Parts: sequence; structure tokens; C-alpha cells
Amino acid sequence: MQNTKQMWESETSKTVFGSDRYIIAPAIEVSDNIVPNTRLKMDGLGLLGSLPKASIPVVFFDPQYRGILDKMAYGNEGKGRGKKRSQLMQMSESIIVEFFHHIDNVLMPSGHLFLWIDKFHLCQGFSDWANGTELEIVDLITWDKARMGMGYRTRRVSEYCA
Repeated sequence: MQNTKQMWESETSKTVFGSDRYIIAPAIEVSDNIVPNTRLKMDGLGLLGSLPKASIPVVFFDPQYRGILDKMAYGNEGKGRGKKRSQLMQMSESIIVEFFHHIDNVLMPSGHLFLWIDKFHLCQGFSDWANGTELEIVDLITWDKARMGMGYRTRRVSEYCA
């Protein structure tokens, strides 16, 4: 049996279309206040800034964007069923771009960012968020969340992961 280094070296020359592919996530050292695989209550940019460069294989990012809320200006924000969501800290586009740069810094070369977005951002375009990074849009996953969401001209029951 090959050791991990030999497997990695033999696999780096193969394409993603090969029948075998081994991605080995390196062990990383984090500060004592970060406990892996637990719910953390801290600033996301602080967390990303504390991680070693090119050390993370996967990042899931579901920004608290305001795009459709600002466009529609419903006037009932913080009331009724949207009350809990409105209590979350909302992210401006500049904060989202800052997250993209930090994520780009910590993702390993073969790593992936899974970005949750709504139809508004999908149609308006979100690729500018990745300007100045090595991140590329490679696919789109549609999630049927089985409940009606907000809408501009239409309402839908799906969100997207790009």
C-alpha cells in the first residue's frame, strides 16, 4: 500500500476525469479557542484570518445578503415570519467580497467553495464578488426547499448553490 505522500504525488498528474482520485486534506493547527466540528460564535472574517493559507478543502458560504430586501423595500422587515432573519447581521456587498478574498486565501488549490444564493443574485450576477481571486464558477445545484420564498415577479421554492 502506498503512503499518503506517494498517493498524492501519483494522483496530482491525473485529470479530474480519471477513475481514481484521492484528495488528502492536510492537518491544520488552529488556535485553542477554535474547536473543530462544533458551532462557533465568532466573526467569520476573524475565523478565516486565523486559518493557514491554502489549508482548507471545502468552504460552505451562505451570506446574509440584502439584495432582494433592499430592492423590494417591503416595509415590514422585522415583523411576522421574517423577524428572526432580520435579527441576523446583514452583509453588504463589500463584506461579501471581503469574505471571498479570505476564502480564496484559505482554500487549497483543489478546494471548493459552495456558495448559497437566491434567484435574485443568480439573475443579477454575483461573479463580481470573486474579482481579484482565483475562484471560478464551475457548476450550479438547485435545492427544492419545499416552502415558498420571497420573490420579485414570481415566488419559488428553490435556492441555489454555485
